[in-house]
Amino acid sequence: MVAPQSSTIGAQSFTPGERPQPTGFKARVQNLWSKAIDGDPFFIRILGCLAAIGIIIVSILSCFNFANSVLNPLTYILIVFYLIFGIILCFIEILPSSGITSWFIERATFLGTLMGRSLVYLYLGLLFIGGGSQNGASSWAYIVLGIYLVVVAIIFMITGWRMRSSRETNSLPNSRV
Repeated sequence: MVAPQSSTIGAQSFTPGERPQPTGFKARVQNLWSKAIDGDPFFIRILGCLAAIGIIIVSILSCFNFANSVLNPLTYILIVFYLIFGIILCFIEILPSSGITSWFIERATFLGTLMGRSLVYLYLGLLFIGGGSQNGASSWAYIVLGIYLVVVAIIFMITGWRMRSSRETNSLPNSRV
């Protein structure tokens, strides 16, 4: 007996007798969004890692804007702030079970939950968006990273809220999500 052949018509692929599955851009975006909202730990970890690495890279690159540092020395204080939080978030997202991560979470327990990290990402995203309007040539990097951080914060908030409502109330904060 011959197995049914799958066919592709337009942006849909299907096997006879089954429902057609969309394979276009819209379907891919819906698939990624559902992974993020359903709390897929791997996808959440990737989003957080990209955000933390982006914070560090943009902060390091903005150190080389010497004209802005002379005119506005507060910029270097913000760069140090961004670097510190970028490094902390990298440890939390990349090495969730390390001793350094445990040390950070003991002192700032909100970093151990998705809701807490979402507020940090939201705060940093808004700082980057606001800083992008004053940064001259590197403002596009600030604004793009700020928008990405706000989107990550929204995804983390929704996922954290959904996970919190499904868990018991006496569980400890978990950075392994």
